Amino acid sequence: MTSPEAALRQLDVTLWPVLEGVGFQPAQIGADGCTANATYCVPLSTIRADFPDLPDGSGYEDVDFLCYDVIVDVQEDRLREVRCEGIGLDEMLIAIGHDDAADRYRALLGQSVAEGHKELTEMLRAVFTHRDPDPDPPISRRFLAWSWVMSYHNQDVAALHDRLTADRPDQLTAARRIYEFVRDEVRHSLDHGDTAVTLTAYQVLEEGTGLCYAKAHLAAALFRRSGIPAGLAYQLIDGDDGPVLHGLVAIHVDGAWHRLDVRGNKPGIDAQFDLERERLAFTGEGVADLPGIHAEPTLSVLNALTEATDLRQVTLPSSL
Repeated sequence: MTSPEAALRQLDVTLWPVLEGVGFQPAQIGADGCTANATYCVPLSTIRADFPDLPDGSGYEDVDFLCYDVIVDVQEDRLREVRCEGIGLDEMLIAIGHDDAADRYRALLGQSVAEGHKELTEMLRAVFTHRDPDPDPPISRRFLAWSWVMSYHNQDVAALHDRLTADRPDQLTAARRIYEFVRDEVRHSLDHGDTAVTLTAYQVLEEGTGLCYAKAHLAAALFRRSGIPAGLAYQLIDGDDGPVLHGLVAIHVDGAWHRLDVRGNKPGIDAQFDLERERLAFTGEGVADLPGIHAEPTLSVLNALTEATDLRQVTLPSSL
């Protein structure tokens, strides 16, 4: 039988990372002994900042936080319900104009936690990251899209971009400035002993720090705001305790992808902006390039960067 903690932990990446939950009440067994629920408090200021098309008249204009309750049947391992401010998630989705997603949500009820989690995650991402319904959209749409992680509509991220490109430079000059700012002005958390855990572009900018993955998210958001298609790439590098996933940013220029490393330089590491020859932080023996350019972070990165608020408690991912 699935423990309530394990069952609800599978759902953490559904409502917490996607919707920027800052309050989390761990799983608790209900009075009936059969159900468990966790509560996620989502700040509407965050949603409004990143989702400016949230329509007026949805009923949420004067609410500071939305509270989501995820309810599962522990004994039967079934997703029972997701409620928002006391109403079903389907009603909330209809209120913000996503009737199709509400229908999909209803169809998920009664599925196993694992199956329901996977489908619910994809459905919510499609709603709240404006994922293109085309299964194979062109690069210009897929890698220029904004999302919760690539939050280039955020006021501070937009202001930084405008400052870096105030003199309206050509595209490559803008790209170089963005790259060098993120590489040099944003601290690499481990290099500097920072303990804050950041994930989204605006979190990285606000804290001034991030792991390689988070710094790549800020760079990708700034590239996209400049009209430069940007994605994420990954390597596996040998760490002290085994392989560790390393995050890169990639830009699409002149018909080709170019990987760039914004982790930050230090003695022994000299990553540079170079579209002719890759100059990454880690190369050679003990480094494996993983295939693909990703429009959004992998699930392993999302999990790693949302499981704790103190970097000392984070387990770095070892796979995609």
